[in-house]
Amino acid sequence: MHGSLLMATIWLGYGYMESTDAVWKTVITFKAGDSVTFLCLSNDTMESCEWRKSGMEQDECLLRWRGKHTWECSPDPSIHGRVVRTDLTTDRSASIVLKTTEARDAGRYECEAASGAVGSRPVLLCVFELKFEGGGNNTGHDHVTTLSDGNVVVIICLVYILLAVSIGKSYIFHSFCFFLFLMPNPVQTED
Repeated sequence: MHGSLLMATIWLGYGYMESTDAVWKTVITFKAGDSVTFLCLSNDTMESCEWRKSGMEQDECLLRWRGKHTWECSPDPSIHGRVVRTDLTTDRSASIVLKTTEARDAGRYECEAASGAVGSRPVLLCVFELKFEGGGNNTGHDHVTTLSDGNVVVIICLVYILLAVSIGKSYIFHSFCFFLFLMPNPVQTED
């Protein structure tokens, strides 16, 4: 997807991200009770979006939105109220939060969106693989990740500025920061 900026934010746990073509693939390890934010932004206006959990007998739709209207579409009552859209103020974000995770939330999550362009078809933007780590007593965004020597932490801040050439146009400034807590340092063994 040309001209798009896609980001994945992992608020809790750790994971890694790789890009193949225009689809972001992220693996996230979580514990019961964690909240996981999937952040997907675009420079293009998104007309519609669908988040679904796949890998089951039939793909399960979690959340859909079109224009300003958002609705849950999962038949599973345990999902109701736990998947919410995070940024309703812009039509360039397809971000969601999965709250109070459980072991059965493990699986593959996909985001498919269509831009506002005439004749635009939905395109797969992001794929997240949630892996259950077990245990957990986390209560949400208060989770603290303890780092030790050798752990790798990537902090990325992206800034882009769009300047209008015409007189009277306003300057638009966007800044995004996110943290990826990557795999811990491997245990070293003696030979």
